[in-house]
Amino acid sequence: MDVIILGQALPRGEVAKVRVIGVLKMLDDGEQDDKLVAVLTQESPFAHIESMTQLDQEFPGVSQIVDIWFASYKGPDGGMEGLGFEDAESAQSVLNAAAEHFTAQ
Repeated sequence: MDVIILGQALPRGEVAKVRVIGVLKMLDDGEQDDKLVAVLTQESPFAHIESMTQLDQEFPGVSQIVDIWFASYKGPDGGMEGLGFEDAESAQSVLNAAAEHFTAQ
């Protein structure tokens, strides 16, 4: 499960409190490959953000940057296709399904 956390840089391996605010629905070579979007909840300019809508209103362009980066990080022919963002409720469903799949293993 991929999660992008908006906020200041953190040392590798650090555990941080986050709030999931949405999910970027994606296909990777035709297979579902969703990316959760979360914000740091302490000492971050994003700490008060509760939703993708609020993020877009208060930080215009951030979600577009995330979308472009994930669609492009494997190169121009990397097989990534963005399908748009969904809300925190959808993100929680994606997270719950991943957790259930993990515990079933």
